[in-house]
Amino acid sequence: MEATSWTTFPRFKPGSKLKPWLEAFPIMKDFRFNFDRIEVSGDLATGVGRGAWTLDINGQDVSATFKFADVFTRGPQGSGSG
Repeated sequence: MEATSWTTFPRFKPGSKLKPWLEAFPIMKDFRFNFDRIEVSGDLATGVGRGAWTLDINGQDVSATFKFADVFTRGPQGSGSG
């Protein structure tokens, strides 16, 4: 696969309510992930994988593992778009 720029969905617009939510989110002390599989078709790509994170919740470290799926799109001439 050629090197290119990809963008993940969704994109949030300025003024959305996402910023206050993120500011109230617990402090992330560790975050790791790996893609298990990436598939590309034209200007779209999908990826699935696994990860782990540790959050500081009220002074106590809380760790968890997770699975994820993501969709990416490629714009004109390889630039990311969403």
